[in-house]
Amino acid sequence: MLAQRAYLFVVLEGARPLAGGARYALDGVTEIQVGRGDRRAATVVRDPDGARMTLELPSPILSRVHARLRRSPAGWALEDAGSRNGTYVNGQRIARADLQPGDLVEIGHAFLTIGRFEERADAPARDLDAADLAGEPAGFRTLSPAVAARLEELRRAARSDVNILLVGESGTGKEVLARGIHHVSGRPGPLVAVNCNTLKEGLTESQLFGHVRGAFSGAVADAVGFVRAADRGTLLLATATSTATTPRSVSSGASWAIRRATRRRSERAARTTSSSGRSTSRTASRAGSSRRSPRQTSWRRRAGRASRGPASRRKGPAGASTSRAPASRRRRR
Repeated sequence: MLAQRAYLFVVLEGARPLAGGARYALDGVTEIQVGRGDRRAATVVRDPDGARMTLELPSPILSRVHARLRRSPAGWALEDAGSRNGTYVNGQRIARADLQPGDLVEIGHAFLTIGRFEERADAPARDLDAADLAGEPAGFRTLSPAVAARLEELRRAARSDVNILLVGESGTGKEVLARGIHHVSGRPGPLVAVNCNTLKEGLTESQLFGHVRGAFSGAVADAVGFVRAADRGTLLLATATSTATTPRSVSSGASWAIRRATRRRSERAARTTSSSGRSTSRTASRAGSSRRSPRQTSWRRRAGRASRGPASRRKGPAGASTSRAPASRRRRR
């Protein structure tokens, strides 16, 4: 069963941009007071009339009591508490305003917002600071409860053998998330990232699965290929579905080569018999290939005679050269 929960988010502190953000659960909270303090902290005091939260931020331009937010049936109302530097909503200075979903509040160069999310009713609502996520991979750090729930599903999938497709615009962090997936998977092998746009036409299969020296022009050394390099690890085919400069995208490029190699392996496995039968067949094949047919032998003899040319002729009487005629012809003469 799902329930709606509200959270107060500290999105960014202008005085400490590297401190990251924080979120605070607003279950039962009817009033929030924001002001200056020695460190970032939120305390909640509960009484019969409701719960009151005090949020302190270490900003030198915040007043001791800068602003207040009060819950109403329509939502949350923000009012300035007579601060020196003012309170802003979406860039506009206000004395009082009713907040709408997604509104961004600026208080002393600190940016706040209130968000509502659907969560499991039996799951506890908890506060979370960016410092608490330092041990998580970069792609799995989030303050959003909705995103955190999806990442937990992804964490379970990362430990299995299923393939994972990440879809997003360029620059949205797909490779960062892929590195996080590899980290939480526990695989001992490396993460090998392949930009499919750089795969060359005609060499896709050799780049993915490797080649030996001299297999084609330019193959000056053996190469294991990207797939073998990612053994027991994670293979990331990046920009696989974009409009690539290579003629083959994921359907006709990288995955095409993977399917083709898999099919070839299956065909080779189907043709494989017992080791004794294979060795006997190979021995017989080599023995048969070493024998020459009568036609090959006759051709080689004729070629040898033609190559001897004038040197093969013998001198006759008076220094005249005569060709070596067959014995039957010499007897008739």
